[in-house]
Amino acid sequence: MDKNHEVCTNKEKHSVGRKLLNFLGWIIRGKEAFLNSLLEYIHTVVTDAETRLTPQALIKQTTQARGVSARCVKSAIRTLLDNGSLSYTYVFGATCIEPSFAKPVKITDHFTLFPPGINPDRDNDAITICIQPGISFGSGRHPTTRLCLRAMEYALIDRQLLQACATPHNAVDVGTGSGVLAIAAVKAGVSHCLALDNDPVAAAEAEKNVALNELNNRITVSHRELNKASATPLAMVCANLRYPTLKSLAPLFTHITGNNALLIFSGIRPEELLPLMTAYGARGFHTMWQAEEKNWSGIVMVKS
Repeated sequence: MDKNHEVCTNKEKHSVGRKLLNFLGWIIRGKEAFLNSLLEYIHTVVTDAETRLTPQALIKQTTQARGVSARCVKSAIRTLLDNGSLSYTYVFGATCIEPSFAKPVKITDHFTLFPPGINPDRDNDAITICIQPGISFGSGRHPTTRLCLRAMEYALIDRQLLQACATPHNAVDVGTGSGVLAIAAVKAGVSHCLALDNDPVAAAEAEKNVALNELNNRITVSHRELNKASATPLAMVCANLRYPTLKSLAPLFTHITGNNALLIFSGIRPEELLPLMTAYGARGFHTMWQAEEKNWSGIVMVKS
């Protein structure tokens, strides 16, 4: 073999080697991108779920939506559990998967939620809320909870809209769940809040969280129904409920609120926002703020 042929052969070998390495790198990068996409999808599904998901339900939904094997999905779920993004919870004897709430969660510029036993960083503008993980939603992971807190930040802190309300600055949180919104409202300037939930278990959890935040004297938790005799007139109504319920409550909310009172709503789909604004607009409420997050909407309205 002459030297020129040998040099040519070596160059070809190097070229083939480089192509092979590039190909292997492409495969590895593609696999990493696929895995990251799957992890993001699973985390989003769990975070946005309206009800708690069992492992079996999550695996079934993911395999159908992404066309991957159950084994692959199980491995991805395990990765999210191991890195602390998700955690197992046990509700009425059933195992569920939820976003982990093991460290402080900054929801807005002002509101930070944290579990018991954790000391969050405190700065002058921070409003910290201690929430015990439980059966009720309310650790700030769901978009509707975040939208309500964003709405409160706008109405009570940024714009200080309560100052225009001549009635005592009392409020009601309808469907309080964990009590997080009632606690946030009081810490952001409301004098007293009535936290209502017709589920006794949720009401009991809300009472625990109110106690954790040392607000028993400013928040009253009850599982009775809201009616026209409930501490009227109110300066603010907060409700993280679905559209049909919010619409049906329009006459009652109109009756129990005073002039310049605030309505803070979420639990609404974007396509339901206009009909809801129309229903309340006919009763003298005008929209001051609205936002969307992951196919959910939040809104602040003021009574004229």
